[in-house]
Amino acid sequence: SRLPEEPGAPVEERERLEQLRRAYPEDLLLLRAIAEFHIEHEQRDAALDTLFALAGGLFERRNVEGMRQALEQVLVFDPENARAFRLLGLLEKRPNGTDD
Repeated sequence: SRLPEEPGAPVEERERLEQLRRAYPEDLLLLRAIAEFHIEHEQRDAALDTLFALAGGLFERRNVEGMRQALEQVLVFDPENARAFRLLGLLEKRPNGTDD
């Protein structure tokens, strides 16, 4: 499937990144690099999607602080993002609001 057009990087580069993401879904460093690529090329929707995937992967690994940072980065891109606010609110309700 082809990705919707966004300004920035050529479609071929974006498609290659999506292939890598599908091939290595558990690689959080790869997700971080892909998110940074989309941010650098001002591809808002792709960046948000990748940041949420990164936040989910970090949460599964009990890296609450990393998840918080990924969600805060979502809010830099999209200050009114209800999903990011909701997830951050749930993090704050955790005991201590920490990784424990």
